[in-house]
Amino acid sequence: EEMRKELTDYIQVEFHKLKSPAETLHQCSQQQR
Repeated sequence: EEMRKELTDYIQVEFHKLKSPAETLHQCSQQQR
């Protein structure tokens, strides 16, 4: 159970790391127009 929670937290953090730059990039490309 404990192991599974750590794994879930890790996945959420990694997913957020991937998602954040994508959103930042999206905002930058919109502002340039």
